[in-house]
Amino acid sequence: MEKSKDKGLRYLLLPVTCGRAIDKIAVQSGIESSAWIFSLLLECANQQLEEPVYCVDITTDADLALVARRCHFDKIDDFRNFVQILCEANLFIIVKVGEKRYLTSEIVTDSAIKLAERKEKARKAAKARWGDSTKDGAS
Repeated sequence: MEKSKDKGLRYLLLPVTCGRAIDKIAVQSGIESSAWIFSLLLECANQQLEEPVYCVDITTDADLALVARRCHFDKIDDFRNFVQILCEANLFIIVKVGEKRYLTSEIVTDSAIKLAERKEKARKAAKARWGDSTKDGAS
């Protein structure tokens, strides 16, 4: 069976300030905006296998429409305005790579970094406890 290339990001570590920012946006854009924010965070987290990782392509209107639909927006302009609000609140950023534009969040990238650090720490602990026997399956 082929091993999955999934990098294992299963949950996000939300900073304390994130809650306050989401509350402000909810007051400004309505309570459903909290769900939209989490939908966008999940969209970014799902982009694990394509470069740049954890970034959602928003270059064209078709790309925007796809992400907007996944986040339950009916109109692209409403989605654009919402993305602008999120960027102003420092929850998301727009990154340009060549001619392409991507939406990403430091919440997702920081969670991925923390996950990699935890995996490395666990790997070192297992190696210290069991030696190299975990590598080849020997006891």
